Parts: sequence; structure tokens; C-alpha cells
Amino acid sequence: MFGDDNPYELLYMYRQNDEHAYHYLIEMFMPMLRGSVRGMMDRYGDAIAGYEEDLMQEVIIAFDSAVESYRGDKETSFFTYTRLLLERRLNKVIDHVVFRNARAIDRVPVDNVADFAAEIGLMNPEYSTRFFLARDAAELARQHLPAIQKEALELYISGCSHQEAADRLGISLRAYRYRLGKARRCIRDAVMK
Repeated sequence: MFGDDNPYELLYMYRQNDEHAYHYLIEMFMPMLRGSVRGMMDRYGDAIAGYEEDLMQEVIIAFDSAVESYRGDKETSFFTYTRLLLERRLNKVIDHVVFRNARAIDRVPVDNVADFAAEIGLMNPEYSTRFFLARDAAELARQHLPAIQKEALELYISGCSHQEAADRLGISLRAYRYRLGKARRCIRDAVMK
């Protein structure tokens, strides 16, 4: 219906409130969107296993953002602009997933960190640098925690249940959760700086 399915023509038609133009655009770019998710799943493997559907939703959101915000007067193609937004969005989500699973990173012996980073795809210089800086910031923040928060965090990292950790420390479950929460927030804030 749209000839060669020119994305610029489809963008123009979408902005003129043509309800079918967006559907043609998404259909045209769907292989790229799926390929981006597959590439990230292959690159990061087990570190993001089970998040494929979430990543697909994120690339659709990024694509919507590209459609809404692309300006033809800039010196980049719609394809390149879309690819850039997809990569940024996916990397942000993956950083969040990897950070959320930071307990697994804490358990990696120091001599195996490089192997672990390679395994989850962080050997890209930009991402490995961020990974190691975040790990170092987390470790530094952990060293400077007050003793009561450090004890709560150490028990958490060692795999104790909350109740078991509270019993070992001789405090209530609520007090343990409060101390652990403060410790985790402190570390998160240090990593996110």
C-alpha cells in the first residue's frame, strides 16, 4: 500500500494521524527489534535469562519513543536513530537486571571475576569498565558501613534467611530488615553515583 515502505513517508503519515502508518512502521522494523533482543540474550546469556519478554516490551517502548521524537532535520537516519535508542534502552534495562542480581556478583571469587564478566558479556570495554567501577564502589561502600549494617549484610550475602539472620544477631525480624535495607540503600547509592 505504501510502495517501498519508506519509513520517512510512514513517519509523515503517522504524524498526520494515519492509523495504519504506525502498524506498517512496526511491521517494517520488527525484524530489527527482535534481532536486538536476540543479540542481547546471546551476549548476556544466563545473566538475563527469563527476561526476553520484558526486553521485547522495552524495545517496543524505545521504538515508540523513536517514532515520536525523530527529527528529520538532524544528520542521522531514522534507522540509526532507532538503533541508538534501542541500544540505550536495552543496556539500561540489562544494567538494572545485572545490578538487581548483584548478590550473585558478590559471591564470585575475586580471581574469577574476569571469567564471570566474560560469561555474562561484559568484556565490551565500556560495559566492563562500568561493571568493575560499580563493583569497586559497592565494595568500598560495604567497607564503610556501620558494624550493625555490615553484619546484617554479611548474613544476607551468606544466604541466611531473614529470620535466621535476625536470630543470629539477637534482634527482631523487623530490626534486621531495617538494617539490611539501610545497608543495601547505601551500597546502591554508591554504585549509582
